[in-house]
Amino acid sequence: MRRYHAGEKPTAQIREAVSNFKIIGCDRIERAFARWKHTPNRGTCGTTDPRDHLIAAQALRIQQLEEELHALQQA
Repeated sequence: MRRYHAGEKPTAQIREAVSNFKIIGCDRIERAFARWKHTPNRGTCGTTDPRDHLIAAQALRIQQLEEELHALQQA
């Protein structure tokens, strides 16, 4: 949220973290940031929306699969 409030767009932040962010979808990213912006505990790791955990888990799995694919292509 700090980078968001500094003017960086949410999709740019996700693009940096996940190489194939389009699987998540720009609209979903924007909606998640809108929820996080209004979450009272936004300064902590906890979230109030279970979809946030699902999005994070999917992004992590995508990253793992991309790393595995890259390793297989190098072999």
